[in-house]
Amino acid sequence: MHLHANAASNARPDCAVAPLVWVALAAATALKLYLALTTAGTLDVAAFADHLHKIEEYGGVGVYQVRGVFNNPFNNPPFIIHALKALGWLTATTRLPFAFWLRLPCILADVGSLLITRDLLARAQPERKLTRPLLWLALSPIAIIISGFHGNTDPVMIFFVLLAVSLIERGSRVWLAGAAFGLALNIKAVPLMFAPALLCYLPDWPRRLKFLGAAATIWFVGSLPYVLQAPGPIAQAVLGYGSLYGHWGWTFWLARWWPETLRFAHQPHDVIGPHAVYAALGKWLMLALIGATSVWLNRRARKPPLFLQCGLIVTIFLALTPGFGTQYLAWLVPWLAALALAPALAYQLLGGVYLFIDYTCWIYRAAPPGYCTPVSEWLPMNLCWGAVLVALLFYLLALCRSGGTPDIAAGGYAKLPSHRALC
Repeated sequence: MHLHANAASNARPDCAVAPLVWVALAAATALKLYLALTTAGTLDVAAFADHLHKIEEYGGVGVYQVRGVFNNPFNNPPFIIHALKALGWLTATTRLPFAFWLRLPCILADVGSLLITRDLLARAQPERKLTRPLLWLALSPIAIIISGFHGNTDPVMIFFVLLAVSLIERGSRVWLAGAAFGLALNIKAVPLMFAPALLCYLPDWPRRLKFLGAAATIWFVGSLPYVLQAPGPIAQAVLGYGSLYGHWGWTFWLARWWPETLRFAHQPHDVIGPHAVYAALGKWLMLALIGATSVWLNRRARKPPLFLQCGLIVTIFLALTPGFGTQYLAWLVPWLAALALAPALAYQLLGGVYLFIDYTCWIYRAAPPGYCTPVSEWLPMNLCWGAVLVALLFYLLALCRSGGTPDIAAGGYAKLPSHRALC
């Protein structure tokens, strides 16, 4: 045991990063804090504030049974009820607005995600210079807009998923990784799509059961007492949420090819009619593909690194999802650091342009006359979706060329191929 630990410690690569990365991270963090302090954010900020009022009026269980001011359902895990109450208390006891407190955890999570990504890359690609991928991660326009302006919990969720992946790949105690994953599930149900890959990556059932037990315990404790009071309505609200249909990817085009059959039970939520069938089929086919891919990758003689597997999973989701929210773009940002600079940079820049135009034209209509045209409705989105498809191709090529069998018991990890081998 001690020999393994010493060997792993001695083999640990140098995680030193150029000072330019820290300067960029400080500048980006300062900009996010400025945006959080001086802007109202998107409608999600107002929606969360409305949910807090509904919690105070109807209680923690009641908030799942009423719709918000924007016709939006409360689809978050029960832990978010506690988090919103805490944010409400901070708002009441300080001179800082609710919009700032909602976005502050996301800003801090971005800092943590960069540190974890640095460690993952340094371990997996010890021969690669980390300055450029980490620099673009620090300066990510998508992260700046989502964490500093948008106002949602997605960056926090991704931070805990990254932490779980890092703990597994470092060979740390599996229950710690499970606890981190449970914290991610307390933020959103989305991390469930990573569960097949994480479980299949672990080498045996004792470790898998420890991981599952820790994750379930953390989620359950964080969900008390509401999960005991109304498990059915909570499960339906959290797991049954399908996001916005017709705003992204292939459903964007279906909605425009057959607009006469596009209807919603609660506009713009809960699509019904033929498009509900398309959405359901797309969702289940996507989840089946993610599950099958996770099993297939980890049945290979040489398992690809978990960091790369999770990046592929996010990319499959963004490429095929029938439901979409613009904050989903933040999910892919840290995982792209494992790829070559070109696809990562294309996604960052095109995603930033798409978010900027989407917010200025179609949410606030704050752009000057003539700035927004019909082309600006569909071109930036489709270019960003195209960048996702390109990233998916790069991930598939990288996984085909990756190798290295992890020795988790000895604190080992699966090595990514060289930067040049990553296309």
